[in-house]
Amino acid sequence: MARFNLFVLLCLITLPASAWSGISAFLENAESNWSFTPDEQGSDIVFYGLQIEDRTDSPLRVGVSAGQFELRLLPSQLQVAQRYSGKFISFYLRLPQPLNEQISLHTRLHYQYHQGERSLQASEQISWGETGLQLGLALELGRFSLQPFAYWRSVDGDITTPVQTRLFQQSDSSGYGLKLDYSVEPSAFIRLTATAGARQMTAIHFVRQY
Repeated sequence: MARFNLFVLLCLITLPASAWSGISAFLENAESNWSFTPDEQGSDIVFYGLQIEDRTDSPLRVGVSAGQFELRLLPSQLQVAQRYSGKFISFYLRLPQPLNEQISLHTRLHYQYHQGERSLQASEQISWGETGLQLGLALELGRFSLQPFAYWRSVDGDITTPVQTRLFQQSDSSGYGLKLDYSVEPSAFIRLTATAGARQMTAIHFVRQY
């Protein structure tokens, strides 16, 4: 899986611009609670990577992103945080539906897979999948665009060592957020995103459209 993610990243970098309708680089920090048996632990993850998107014959957009993550698992008791690093790959469908000249409805469905290992302990592996759905309204205000949204997400994964496997899930599954876009030129914008609820996240995207 690690080699496959690296291959995807190389493809994102080397493909000609005509192969997609949009490309972005992003940095994201997310915190949430994961339920293990029998306890709960906090997760603090930094993601960074590239994303490309293409149009279909309909308004539907399809996209893929890939990159790396740094994860800290925070035990509920006074213990040292466990650190992991690895790679991820994500696929998504996005459907913008204009309601009038300024307002549009946006729906986004994605699946993201992660695989990594514990720092200084390569025999301890972590992997998890995430499925998510977003529904929001976008309001265009000149150079700015505001998009409040609600989301639902599900996380299932495991941590495996030579002697045991620990399963975990997302403790909560829903929340809300806001995206703020600022156009620096007609085909490029900066996006700031923040969410609350099941996942407390902040992110910045640098987006170029073709």
